[in-house]
Amino acid sequence: DTTPSVTITFPQNRTLYYSETPLNFSVTLNEAADEVWYTLDGGTNNVTMTTDGAGGYSYNHTNTSLPDGSYTFNVYANDTSGNLNDTETVTFYLNQSLISYCTNVTIGNKNYWLNNSIGGDWADCISFKTDNVTLYGQNNYIESSVSGGELPVGNADRAIQVLHPFGNFTIEDVNITKYDVSVGMFTEDSSLGGDSGANFTIKDDNIDVISADAEATTIINDDGGNGGEIYLYEVNVSSNISSSGTNGIGTGNGGNGGYVYIENKIVNLSSVLVELDYGAGSPDGVAGRLIINYTDLFDDLNADYGTNMSLTLINGSGTGSEIMWYDRFDSSFISNLSLNTVLSNNYVFVNATALSPLNISANITLRGISDTFTNPEIKKDGVTCSDCYNFTSLSAATVIFNVTGFSNYSIGEAPNNAPTVTINFPANQTYNKTSLPLNFNVSLNEEGSVYYSLDTGINNVTMFNETAGLIGLFFNATNSSIANGSYTFNVYANDTSGNLNYTENITFSYIHNTPPPPPVLETPSDGSNTTDRTPVFTWVSVTDPEGDTVSYELNVSLIASSLCTDYARYFDQATLGAANSKELEEDLKCLYDNNDYYNWTVRAYDGELYSDWAEPYRINISSLIITTLINDSVEFGNIHFQGTNDTSDGYPSPFVIQNDGNSFVNSTISATNLWNTESNPTDYYQFKVDNYTAELFSFAWDPSTTIYTAMPAVSTLFLVELNYTNATDIAEIDINVTVPPDEGSDVRSSVVTFTSSLAE
Repeated sequence: DTTPSVTITFPQNRTLYYSETPLNFSVTLNEAADEVWYTLDGGTNNVTMTTDGAGGYSYNHTNTSLPDGSYTFNVYANDTSGNLNDTETVTFYLNQSLISYCTNVTIGNKNYWLNNSIGGDWADCISFKTDNVTLYGQNNYIESSVSGGELPVGNADRAIQVLHPFGNFTIEDVNITKYDVSVGMFTEDSSLGGDSGANFTIKDDNIDVISADAEATTIINDDGGNGGEIYLYEVNVSSNISSSGTNGIGTGNGGNGGYVYIENKIVNLSSVLVELDYGAGSPDGVAGRLIINYTDLFDDLNADYGTNMSLTLINGSGTGSEIMWYDRFDSSFISNLSLNTVLSNNYVFVNATALSPLNISANITLRGISDTFTNPEIKKDGVTCSDCYNFTSLSAATVIFNVTGFSNYSIGEAPNNAPTVTINFPANQTYNKTSLPLNFNVSLNEEGSVYYSLDTGINNVTMFNETAGLIGLFFNATNSSIANGSYTFNVYANDTSGNLNYTENITFSYIHNTPPPPPVLETPSDGSNTTDRTPVFTWVSVTDPEGDTVSYELNVSLIASSLCTDYARYFDQATLGAANSKELEEDLKCLYDNNDYYNWTVRAYDGELYSDWAEPYRINISSLIITTLINDSVEFGNIHFQGTNDTSDGYPSPFVIQNDGNSFVNSTISATNLWNTESNPTDYYQFKVDNYTAELFSFAWDPSTTIYTAMPAVSTLFLVELNYTNATDIAEIDINVTVPPDEGSDVRSSVVTFTSSLAE
């Protein structure tokens, strides 16, 4: 028995396109099979195929989720005798971005390419049931083999249709012929209400008809749908462009007409019907807008502009011009726009007789205006236009202005008989809050009206005469809320004949508040030396430019070279107020003796702004070493043989030393010999330092000599860090004497020397 013969009928060895999805894999066998399956990944995943009932010879399977890529389709077939054929394969490539024939597209947010031209008798060739799609035609055709209108499906056959509610769609480089509608929208269920038209962007195409019309509603009191937006770039349309709104029902609003933008080097609308009508309702909708933007040529011979629309014409060349009619008009009376309008450099013309519906208000933009005009003005039919209003400066490269009706318009030189303007206020200076309100004042040499601008015409402010009227010789305007900045006060004056003077201006500045100047430092002078550790700082009071009350801030900071530390003394304006002096309450800790010094500076505050800090002054705090013996002698009187006496009990009084300087001091002691038989140092002649009863803790106890010690012959440190503040700046030195055993009787004396030095 032999293995079954397998024929793969689909897929083929080629590229498969989006139009062929989902993929219906199929194979046939030469005999009945027990089981058939396939794999796309070399057997990792096997999929069973089902018979179509033809005697078990044909098998199928539909794959709906295969991503793009290259695949090998392997088939495995067992006949009823168990013989296996596993050798049949087909390699194919799936590219779902390629469309090769008419199909329904349901995957959005991506780009598609027309792989080849498509022909045939399809009623609606490519239907997009999704959003945000771009179709690149690659210069291929979509062409019906049956003349438009002859196909039986639907009201009109569409080459490309977008089904509501989807609607953002772009096509490029597609040629469409012989369809009733080249690109259009279709609603499958009109019972859902009035659907708005889709939004189409079409580039570099040749098409017959494009429609973004809204769908009609069948629901009572429902609004009509709005026309969609159509953007055409280098597109040749041979028949129709339509984006109309539909009627509301009952109390429903009428739908608005859509928006059509056409931009070509050559815009050819000859014999083309453009419909942007609104739907009736409660209220009616608004007619749509047609924008025609050409750079080389515009031709609309025998074009039909429907019933209602609003219109913008643009000559898109660098020195072209633009006319925008804001209001809708009856477009059924419009024909041959290209023959009856001129848009060029510094010139627009509308034949108001031939195009009477366009003889209404419009905005005109002129580009590439010459800068050689001394006094430019808007001219209508070559003379001053008295009812035109410019939105920009007439000396700008692009000028925009409004007109009330049509003939021809341009920018030209104004007659030299404009009123003379004198600006009395402001002057070319800087103002501040004391000047508020600013009372702008100008005068004319003849009666006229005046307005001014501080932003080159973006915002214009009317000035009034003495009686609050508009016509006069003297004009005023008050400004009480001007912001900081530099301004040009531009005056625009019209006399009663319509002559305009807009050349007068003056530049001024406004600064609401300026900071006060930095104070001038007085004492201590820069680099001065002092032994006062709580110096008084003084400075010269300043005058604020706006007359504000000024307060001050003081900062005293250590500049250290040693290991000494001290905090910065900062006194804010709330502390100092308007005073121009400050005495420190706490001693400055670090001394110039150790190469430390202080910088001090002051700044002023006017309630809003601070001045700069004054350039700092340097102050050197030097030590002052003065110690005084309040009691400079000790007399013991008579002492018996080998007798002892001391000053510990106050009888006699000890030496008393007082620190009258400005710094902590260390003191040394030495003395000449008291006895003839004993030389210093000797225990028969001793000393110690002790607290003065009225001023305890005046010195550092532990490192000082606080027990009786032999009196030295050479200077020896005995008193450490004697304080200098008045409450604790005194110590006493007790003396203890004992008569040596071999000492004879006589008067004995010793000179005691105390030497003090800086202890900081």
